[in-house]
Amino acid sequence: KVRFSKKEIRVLHIILPDEAKARAVLAEATKSGTDFEALAKQYSTGPSGAKGGDLGYFARGRMVPEFEAAAFRTPKGEVHGEPVKTGFGWHVLKVIDERGEDNVSLETVKSEVKEQLERELKDSLLKELRAKAKVAVDERAVKAFVN
Repeated sequence: KVRFSKKEIRVLHIILPDEAKARAVLAEATKSGTDFEALAKQYSTGPSGAKGGDLGYFARGRMVPEFEAAAFRTPKGEVHGEPVKTGFGWHVLKVIDERGEDNVSLETVKSEVKEQLERELKDSLLKELRAKAKVAVDERAVKAFVN
C-alpha cells in the first residue's frame, strides 16, 4: 500500500556539516515560538537554506531513505526529535504540512499497479534474455557494409 500511497508532506530542513552543530540547532528549533525558517536561513549549509529550508511537497521515494523515513514519521507541525544523518550531512527537519493519504484502495490504484507490474516483468524478461544471448559479430560483413 505504501508503494502507491498518495500522501505527500512539506518539509523545512536545516542541513549542517556535523552532529554537534545539528544537535545545538535542534535544541534551538524545538524551543517554543522559534522561527524555523529564520534558523534555516541562518545556519543551513544546503541550497534550500536561502528559502528557509523549504523542500516543498514530496511523496515517498523522492528523498534519500534515511531522510524520508524520519520525515514521514514526524507529525505535521513538529520538529523531528533527532538530527538525521545522510550523505549530504546532518538534517534538522520540520514537517509543516501534509496532503493525501497512505490508505489507498486497490480500485483507485489498480491501473498503476498493473502498469508497474508489467514494466517490472518486461525488465526482468529482457535482463534474462540478454544474459542468455550469445552475440557474435561477423567482421567481414561489417567491413563490407562500411566500405
